[in-house]
Amino acid sequence: MRSVIPIKVDFSGILEGEIKYSEIPVDVYAYIGDAVMNLIARMYAVGDGRIRVMNAQRKAAIFESAVGQAKLLDTIWDLLKGEEKTIASRGMNSKGARRRGNSPVYRKSTGLEALMGYLFLKGESERINELFHHMSRILE
Repeated sequence: MRSVIPIKVDFSGILEGEIKYSEIPVDVYAYIGDAVMNLIARMYAVGDGRIRVMNAQRKAAIFESAVGQAKLLDTIWDLLKGEEKTIASRGMNSKGARRRGNSPVYRKSTGLEALMGYLFLKGESERINELFHHMSRILE
């Protein structure tokens, strides 16, 4: 008989206002945001699926690299609301960002990832799509 390992992710406290966004370590937001950015970038790059993987990887690179993510954050900074700027700033000043050499590029990259993780955990998929739309404009 196989043992089933239950996977439970419960961030409902954020959605219901029981947990303040400041109570969750910003590095958690960045960790989740990294995965969110990678998934969105790959889905964007693949498009309708009729593309070679090598070409999709090139297309997604700007969304997945620290240099690209720093540029993307600069692109959307003026569109961010107060709380979103706070999360991005916390990400830029986090221990995780400083551990990567304290480079402004890595700090901005971590800030963008933290923002995306925060929005994802709050269930703000429309806002993620809106920001991603603005970010993708730099490729056009």
